[in-house]
Amino acid sequence: MSTPVVRPLARALAIALAAAPLLFGVVRAAQTRSDFRYLVVALVSLASAALAFFVGRSGRRVTAARAALSFVVATLAGMGTGFVQGARSVPAVAAVAIAFAFCVTLAGVIGISARTAVDAMQNTEPLS
Repeated sequence: MSTPVVRPLARALAIALAAAPLLFGVVRAAQTRSDFRYLVVALVSLASAALAFFVGRSGRRVTAARAALSFVVATLAGMGTGFVQGARSVPAVAAVAIAFAFCVTLAGVIGISARTAVDAMQNTEPLS
C-alpha cells in the first residue's frame, strides 16, 4: 500500500478500536437510561492507556513493554473503577476491563506504529 493510504486507514482502525468501548457504554446507557458504569469504565480505560503510552516515552516507537504497561494500567484502572461504582463480580469486572483495555491498547499500538512507519517511509531517500 502506498504511504498516503496507510496512515488514514490505520488512523481509522485505531479510532474505531478506541471508540468501541465508548460506543458499548453509550448503548448500555441508552438502553437502561440509568446505567453509566460501562461508559465511565471505558473513559477511564482510554485515559489511563493513553497516559501510560505517552508519559515518559523516549521516542515515537511502540515497544512491547510500553504496550504491556498500557494494557495492565488500563485493565487495573478499569477494574478499580468498576469496583468503586459498586460492582461485585470479579470475573465480570475483569472481563469488561480486559476487553476495554485490549481495544484501547491495540488502538494506541496501531496509531503510533502507523505514524512512525509512515514518517520513516517519508524520510528515506530512494536508492540510486
